[in-house]
Amino acid sequence: MTRLGIPLDASRTGREAESLDRRLRQYIVGQKEAIDQIVNIYQLYLTGMLVALIAALCVGLAGESHAQKGRGPKGPKMPPGVPKKFPGKASKSFPALAVTDVKPEGEVSLASLLPNGAAQSRLGLTDTHAYRLVEYVAASHAFRFIGYEFATQKQAQFDVKLPKEVKPFTVPPRVAFGGGDVCVVSQQAQVCFVHIKDRKAVAVGDIDSKAPIKESKPVKGGGRGKKGPGEGASVPPSGGEYRVHGLPGGAYALSILRNYDAKARKYVSVDAILYSASGKAVTLKFEHETYGVPPRGKDAVFGVKGDTAVLLVTKPKNTGAFSGEVVLSCLVFDLKTGALKEAQTHPETWGGQDADTFMMAPTGDFFVAQPWGKYDRFVTERGTWKQGYKTDYFDACVGFTPDGSAGIFLGNNTPQRAYLTAVRLADSKDLWRTTVTHDEAMGNGEDEPFTAVGPEARAVAAHFGIIEGTSAGEARFLYKNEGVDFEPLCMSYDQAGKQVAVMALDRLIVLDAKSRTETHSIVLEKPLAKGAQGEFVAFSKAGDKVMACVKGAGVWLFDLTKQAVLATMGPLGGDHARPLPDLSAVVFTAPASEGGNLMLQAFGQEKANVHYRAEYEEVQAICLWMDEKGESMLVTERGMGEGNLFLLNKKGEKAETYSVAELEPRVVGDKAVAAFVTKSKNVVLINDISEGGMTLINCTVIEPGKDVPDPVSASFQCTIKLDDLQGRSAYGATAATPYFGALWQGDDKQCHFACPAGVLSVDIAKSSFALSAWSRKPVGVVAVHPKSKEFFVAGNTGLATYKFK
Repeated sequence: MTRLGIPLDASRTGREAESLDRRLRQYIVGQKEAIDQIVNIYQLYLTGMLVALIAALCVGLAGESHAQKGRGPKGPKMPPGVPKKFPGKASKSFPALAVTDVKPEGEVSLASLLPNGAAQSRLGLTDTHAYRLVEYVAASHAFRFIGYEFATQKQAQFDVKLPKEVKPFTVPPRVAFGGGDVCVVSQQAQVCFVHIKDRKAVAVGDIDSKAPIKESKPVKGGGRGKKGPGEGASVPPSGGEYRVHGLPGGAYALSILRNYDAKARKYVSVDAILYSASGKAVTLKFEHETYGVPPRGKDAVFGVKGDTAVLLVTKPKNTGAFSGEVVLSCLVFDLKTGALKEAQTHPETWGGQDADTFMMAPTGDFFVAQPWGKYDRFVTERGTWKQGYKTDYFDACVGFTPDGSAGIFLGNNTPQRAYLTAVRLADSKDLWRTTVTHDEAMGNGEDEPFTAVGPEARAVAAHFGIIEGTSAGEARFLYKNEGVDFEPLCMSYDQAGKQVAVMALDRLIVLDAKSRTETHSIVLEKPLAKGAQGEFVAFSKAGDKVMACVKGAGVWLFDLTKQAVLATMGPLGGDHARPLPDLSAVVFTAPASEGGNLMLQAFGQEKANVHYRAEYEEVQAICLWMDEKGESMLVTERGMGEGNLFLLNKKGEKAETYSVAELEPRVVGDKAVAAFVTKSKNVVLINDISEGGMTLINCTVIEPGKDVPDPVSASFQCTIKLDDLQGRSAYGATAATPYFGALWQGDDKQCHFACPAGVLSVDIAKSSFALSAWSRKPVGVVAVHPKSKEFFVAGNTGLATYKFK
């Protein structure tokens, strides 16, 4: 026989057996009343009387007079299961939760260095940093970047304010490949040179109202990831289109309008404008119909050396036959006047189907192209046409060093892997050679996976990491991690309220609470699985260390000073975890099937120790609160069928017991989601009781003492309709349910708890609840400031600060 899922075992003795026996008799005697009650609930539900519904569902909380007096002279007998001693000062009302929507005070987005999904994917490299443009921020008219410092292995976001003359970006900014000390960002004919070290932008050019803002989709061509010959990648769209090409390193940019009249089968556009990073401009004068246009699929199509600029151009040998043979020329211009000094045209023809992937070194001395009828690609010296390094890989060149002395090339190695080689262009000698997988190498045009080459080829940036420029059997990485969406798992302020820590799928982020600037970013060795659930993140008292725990994944101890992971712990063998204040160990609860004991596990310890052994089988001992020294813990034992609440000392021994055995278990520990102990040892419990699409949030305050006849000094509640407030915390049923084990603020008069929807404020003196909500359908995590009335929200796109009353 069972009662409410609890087996009645003859071996059970003592207080548990007495409690079960007493409740079983109440249960049997009240069957008829229980059936009548269910019918009444159904009728109330149909008539929409939600307050009455929750009162009936939570009848064990509702009637002070019935609970103490039993059958009244005119009323029915008390329903089965109501304890003899219900909280004597409980409120008899079930008001709806008061919700106030609040607006953000300040916001900041967060991103990973490596791209994910549709994010802007081009990384740039300097001698000390890697960086990526994350987005254009319209509100502040600025570019937002994320940077990574090689020496400290630290990620940080920064904004670059744009000059007033820059038009707002109505389409995603285009970042040029080959970004270095300067990043070239464009929108149609408008060009911004972003000086990364100085964090300043220089604007040149302007939007051409006669041309489309958005570029057309490139025509499919041959190259990596494509089978067979292309369809003529050089075919320009009709009606005109701008493309801004950036020089490796970012010192120059070339803006060109390609306009091809498909009916007349000729170019009607002329010239190109060459801009310098300092803001100077010169028009390179040439007829597109006479010489052709530069390859559209690459940024490295021109070079600058001394007082000369050189432009690589191609033109179909036969009019309109872009996928056939093409004529290749190197146009040499005077850098000061833009006058065409010489058109150096190669005597042979070249492969038109791959012409859009031809490239020129940034000095203009060498280009990489595929001759007509040949399989290999060659590095060719301009003017002498001497051929040097060759490779049989499609679209073999992935970039050049900013000084133009070396190029990075792909080559066939094994069926699984490709060579990635740094080659000195002057004599075709290898500087270093490593390998990547063919899958990593796949990509054409705007989807090219290799995005920049660092000074002296010491690093190569790719979608999948920063490759170290050194010879090795397989690529070594200066930075490697999966590009993942920013998904916050848990967050917290430090005890002083000066810092905020956010544990995400791929890293720990720490921000200055006042300025919201990122101060620390420590990347995990491997990103966590999407949908992982955080238990907690907590600071040390000094604020120099952070511990984070994720369900089923493990525990990490971070040293903010060293910018490193100090220690790790495997997945815990239980739940309801919380850290010791000195971050030396974690307290958690084992499953009921495994004893339900309160466990303690330290770093470096293979197995957890039993800190407190649960009193009965199929019961769970859960730590609801811990003092700031870790010397006292508030523990409840759930599943006993009656209340059991007590304080443990640091040895795991009972130091204080509360008289809750005769009280409703749901309000004295079984459904507690947050709790704290006052200086006078009063216990404040926040309980989540959910039934039939509704939740009742209850606050009960219990006075200390083993044999106190009426230990409850306050007990009140409110109702929440789940459809009106979607979402939930890890151990609660609603978005207004406080996080278990999270930092809170207040005292036994008024207290505030972080919850997914915002902050739940509990006024004990007025017996009321109020929710300051940042969202009615929240996606993210929240932390409440320990001293002032504000809270941080980490959503799936970034962070925001909110105020509450």
